[in-house]
Amino acid sequence: KCMCFGRPLSPGSNRAWTIIYFVSSWLTFLVAEACV
Repeated sequence: KCMCFGRPLSPGSNRAWTIIYFVSSWLTFLVAEACV
């Protein structure tokens, strides 16, 4: 959380991209855990 949300969220498309990046990073983490 600290690395992804080090800076405050900006309104507009930046927040949307931050949410997309956060969800995609979690999906990658879950897939990596499932493969182990």
